[in-house]
Amino acid sequence: MCGIAGIYNINGGSTSNLTARIHIMADLLQHRGPDCTDFHIDSNNQFAFANTRLAISDPDSQITQPWTSPDRKFVLTFNGEIYNDLHLRNDLISRGSMFHSNQDTEVLFNGLVEKGPDFLNDIDGMWAFAFYDANDDSLMLSRDVLGERQLFYYINGNEIIFASEIPPLLHSIQKIMSLDTDQIMHSLRFGAPQPGETLISGIKKLNPGHILKVKNGEINTYRFTKLRPEVWFDFFESNPDQISVENKFSELFSEVCLRRVPRDIPYISTLSAGIDSTLVSLYSSNFGNTSIDTLFASSHEDDLKSVEYASLNDKDASFKIASQINSNHHIVNLDTTDSVEVLENVASNSFDGMLEEGAAAFQMLGIRGRELGVKVMLISDGPDEFLAGYTHDAKLIHENNKGDKLAFDFQPNHETNSNEVMTFMFPEYDFNRISRYFGKIDKCYESTVGFLDTSQLIALSYASYSIPDYNNLRSDRGFMAASIESRSPFLAPQMVEFLIALPHKFRIDQKYSSKAILRNIVDKKLGSYVSNRPKKGFSEPLWYNSDLKDAIRFDEVISDPQTLQILPFSKSFIEKPYSMPFHKIRWSMYALAKMNDILKSKKY
Repeated sequence: MCGIAGIYNINGGSTSNLTARIHIMADLLQHRGPDCTDFHIDSNNQFAFANTRLAISDPDSQITQPWTSPDRKFVLTFNGEIYNDLHLRNDLISRGSMFHSNQDTEVLFNGLVEKGPDFLNDIDGMWAFAFYDANDDSLMLSRDVLGERQLFYYINGNEIIFASEIPPLLHSIQKIMSLDTDQIMHSLRFGAPQPGETLISGIKKLNPGHILKVKNGEINTYRFTKLRPEVWFDFFESNPDQISVENKFSELFSEVCLRRVPRDIPYISTLSAGIDSTLVSLYSSNFGNTSIDTLFASSHEDDLKSVEYASLNDKDASFKIASQINSNHHIVNLDTTDSVEVLENVASNSFDGMLEEGAAAFQMLGIRGRELGVKVMLISDGPDEFLAGYTHDAKLIHENNKGDKLAFDFQPNHETNSNEVMTFMFPEYDFNRISRYFGKIDKCYESTVGFLDTSQLIALSYASYSIPDYNNLRSDRGFMAASIESRSPFLAPQMVEFLIALPHKFRIDQKYSSKAILRNIVDKKLGSYVSNRPKKGFSEPLWYNSDLKDAIRFDEVISDPQTLQILPFSKSFIEKPYSMPFHKIRWSMYALAKMNDILKSKKY
């Protein structure tokens, strides 16, 4: 995992001040890759790539990125992981490729040289990368199908500038940039901007499963892949019984979990006592046959609201699970004094549109992981979205969707503020200005949706938009700020395809009202004290802690008249700001105030 950045002249000419700009961009990405930084600067000053490396694959290798062929015709800067790299390496060797390291980056490099973008269809992994090919003088940017890695870019006259995060872009653009009111409105409602957008006017994000190609002075973006749940239709149409479906799940999940266990460095798996993290830890430990480290995170607010079931609170339940799977279990606190700086930094770097405070908790979790000596953390995002883990989604499953399935539309769980609430706060704003994506189905699945029931449509919608552009946006920024690579086995594409295709009777059955297939497996492996535990969120917002709230001057910042002038609030809101039901925008306004100050001062 790394931070990547680049500046590329679209028309093939030289770029001014190239070396100084790319070095500053890399400096702003050091947290993503503290182990090594290197550059490739074209001899004609047409382009420059930077890479800050978090050494995970072959960590002792002295070969650095950007990866360059000896004749300098091919250059790659890569952020991500390839989990089936050993298989792909052997295949490439049989085709004549030469290798000089055990890095997965070299596998991607040789694969792109050998097969071009078609090689991406062979990969089990996550990525955002830039690849230069001198044979046709082209630049290719790419992002994986579920958007586990982010890639932002800006077209600045004859330049395209890209990076893993937005601050390096802001510094390199060298123009006065402004907040995008339309995307702020979208983020206030859904916690994130529209897919492909950010909170900064003109700065875009490459969509998941897409390639951006620069060639002959032209820029073209196209989808190169999509999820294919239809590969499981024949299996489920054969009407398999519960045991057969559970066995198929276990076969798949065991494979993706073990692939995501790093070969060369230690790692840790989160274990909250919930269904999802329990399964990740269970399968990653090979059902307790391999010793692993597990982690339970808590805060003062979490302890006050801890769920008790079967005479066990969350922390005690996590210890019991750890004992059953023979893991080395660790307990950490998140809302300590060092989280003050984290809260301020997360708020100040919300230009990507992630206006959800969970990114701060993820960063603190990553910091605790680094303190325990690891660079990789297994997490468990996905099952709630794919398997009716949210009460509202579970209720929808019982409704019969007879309309145009491509026009399917529902309220995703991360819709924080309803259209009615938004309209009351901003009566003069025309909400028809921004199209809505979250809760809908991507049109690329037109040939698939007709075969799906409501539960499958919900899962496909989450996979289309929410997982890449909300969940993964939050986890990437949060964990990488702490130099931690997060890996979620439930987001392996082959796993997601299976979960989307899963008929509703395996999501909800007579015994369980959500995630039935997972709960049944956990019940058999560990017991009902886990399978019946009520759902509990990952962590209460860290700023709920009154001491932390005071330390970051939270109430003072969001009540400042200048903060309230950032957006066109109604007179009624201004008279009683943040009263119920408008309290949910408090963190967002704190972040907007911080970002607004940075844009004015240009201190990126």
